[in-house]
Amino acid sequence: MEIYIPKLWFISLSVLAAAAIFVALILLYYWVSRRKNKYSPFTEDSLRLPGHTVRLNQLNISDEILMLYFQFIIAFVSIPYFFLFLKGSLRFVLPVIVVVYVFFLARKVWSHIGSMHNYALGRKGEEYTGQELNLLMRSGAFVFHDIPYKYGNIDHIVVGRNAVFAVETKAVRKPQSQNSNSKEFVVEFDGKTLKFPNNKTTDKPVKQALRHAEFLSEIIGKKCKVKFPVIAVVALPGWKVHINAKFQDVLVINPKRGKALRSWLGELHDKESRDRVTAYIASVARSVDYFSNKTDPDASDNYDFWLNPRVQEKALGD
Repeated sequence: MEIYIPKLWFISLSVLAAAAIFVALILLYYWVSRRKNKYSPFTEDSLRLPGHTVRLNQLNISDEILMLYFQFIIAFVSIPYFFLFLKGSLRFVLPVIVVVYVFFLARKVWSHIGSMHNYALGRKGEEYTGQELNLLMRSGAFVFHDIPYKYGNIDHIVVGRNAVFAVETKAVRKPQSQNSNSKEFVVEFDGKTLKFPNNKTTDKPVKQALRHAEFLSEIIGKKCKVKFPVIAVVALPGWKVHINAKFQDVLVINPKRGKALRSWLGELHDKESRDRVTAYIASVARSVDYFSNKTDPDASDNYDFWLNPRVQEKALGD
């Protein structure tokens, strides 16, 4: 047994050294950057991109998965040591505890991978819808994405000529089909409920879109001092939508090319009110900071990756 202990020590030290060098390289890079006194060339926050919040959630989950990975390594490396260096009941009890802990880590990893999978679908859905809605700007609309407010985020806001559209995107997976023209790819809307293939129904996206529109209408009245119609919209990228109701409080669309909303943009009757609404929403949409509040080479020493405080994002109603 003594012959293998040095080898075990060598393997363990190599693993720990690799992790230490990896972290050291990251710290060294930011230390060198700080020494060079470099600063961001951007003097104002940028507009939020489609799926901005989902993208941040993905990054947070990936960070957690990375931490779980290191915990896996430490747990598995510790098991041989318990057998080699401990005596009595601890020699068997501690490895069992580690195995149970590894099982717990595995469940967390499995859950996080599922979350990453769902976030990826949601992000792609918002990005696709956002890109298609951006084409409405050729028709005179203003389009903003991922607007935060007290109930979460409005995926997209389209400011038309005489109305505002609060768009909620739902990326829904399609059932497997050999026929691309199959009715399986059609969603039925009766004015209140979405009916997907296999008799799966839900009204949650509709209620969510209506909640977005109600709040947006209220806050536009308070902040902009104008009465501007707000229309709730549910976007289902990739789906054919069949409307089974003559009147409904929410539009359900396929966002492709922005075609479904183009006819709803209307005619411009009150440019001053429309400009006021657009300016307010744009002020909230422009809220992505670049980790630095130093905008001039002669400014204070606040530009520091480690010391810069996190800026609280502005939201509708603030």
